[in-house]
Parts: sequence; C-alpha cells; structure tokens
Amino acid sequence: MRFITPDYKFSLEIDSKIVEQLLEICVSAKTSETGGILIGQYSAGLDNAIVTTITPPPPDSKAGKTWFDRGVKGLHEILSHSWNNLGTYYLGEWHFHPFSAPTPSSQDKRQMKQIANNKKYNCPEPILLIIGGNPRLHSPEIQTFVFPKGDCVSMRQITALE
Repeated sequence: MRFITPDYKFSLEIDSKIVEQLLEICVSAKTSETGGILIGQYSAGLDNAIVTTITPPPPDSKAGKTWFDRGVKGLHEILSHSWNNLGTYYLGEWHFHPFSAPTPSSQDKRQMKQIANNKKYNCPEPILLIIGGNPRLHSPEIQTFVFPKGDCVSMRQITALE
C-alpha cells in the first residue's frame, strides 16, 4: 500500500504482509483499541517513509473500547536493535479504532504534535496510521497522517497506476 499527501511532499509505503500483521493484532484486540510503533527508513530524498516493521502493543500498554495508552516496555531495546543492526528507526505510531472510522482524535493529534516537537524522538515528521472498521473482513479502512512541525496532514491511498 502507498499513501501520499495532497501536495506530494510526503509519502508512505507499507507492504501487504505488514498490513496482515496489523490486522492480526487488531483481531486479537477484539473490541478494544490497540497499537504500537512503526519502524522503517526513508528514501534518499527523505520524502518517502518505508515501513519495514511494526510492533504489537508493549506489555505495559492499557486499552479500552475508545482509548489506547501505548506502553514503552521493551521499545528501547527494539529500536536500538533496529538502528544498530538494520539501519531502521522510529517512523511513528499505529493504532486501531475498532468498528469506528480511522479518524484521529484530538488526543491522537496532541500526542503526535508532542512527538514531532520532542527532540528525544528525533522524528520531526511522525506518521500516524489508523486502522478502523472490522479487521476480520480483511478490507480495513486505513488512514495515514503525517505531522510536519506538528501540523496534521492527511494522506490518501494511491494505486500503482498513479
């Protein structure tokens, strides 16, 4: 799958196998929200993010039907391994809105703006991928957003023909 901003400034690629992994995690969560992080790399022009790995929710995460608080347990080790051994790094967040629209909440936007402005993340354009609807149908609703300098910019899915 590939997504791009309306101004063609940012794009995102995510392999169908990774989407299947995301759906499996969402199905396991049943009617609760869930999420994790996106790991990958950027193209040479720094305009295309390529997701190579996703994480399931860390074990210290907390969730309910309409909220998700991603934990941090084990993420430092995963990100260190990704950077040191694979040359990949944190790209952003993903989460699931069960049986709802994949639209970012005000809390989602606030969190992503904080990440964009937090030097510890070293990610000035974090990506947010939200899965909505029914993951059992294997035709989920997926929306992606990028937050350059904290601004929320929606991406649209593009086809191979574009």
